[in-house]
Amino acid sequence: MSLDYFTSCRKKYNKIIQYLNFTINIHKEINSLSIEEIQLLDTEIIRKLTLNDYDNLINQKELYIELKDICDNKIKELCNKLKPWCCDHIYLEDDIDINPDCSQRIVYCTLCEYTMSI
Repeated sequence: MSLDYFTSCRKKYNKIIQYLNFTINIHKEINSLSIEEIQLLDTEIIRKLTLNDYDNLINQKELYIELKDICDNKIKELCNKLKPWCCDHIYLEDDIDINPDCSQRIVYCTLCEYTMSI
């Protein structure tokens, strides 16, 4: 799957999480009302709200946070794979010590750390 796909999913999941947070906060406010205050509001929706609804909202939020995290990880993974091709490389030659008697010459990018084979 592509970077665009995961970016799109992450955006959608963020929006869903935002709406769930809003709904959860409303639910908390309603639950904090007294019976008299609820009777004054007396709407069909408020009467139907139960503790199960609240638990379901929390579970849905956790699920979407997990899905968003999966997308974040996939985006990072894809970006790391693309990094060598998306960088304006600044290469540097360097000798690294393999052991006290042996060293190896490497060429790497100082920006993205992409290592060229010599």
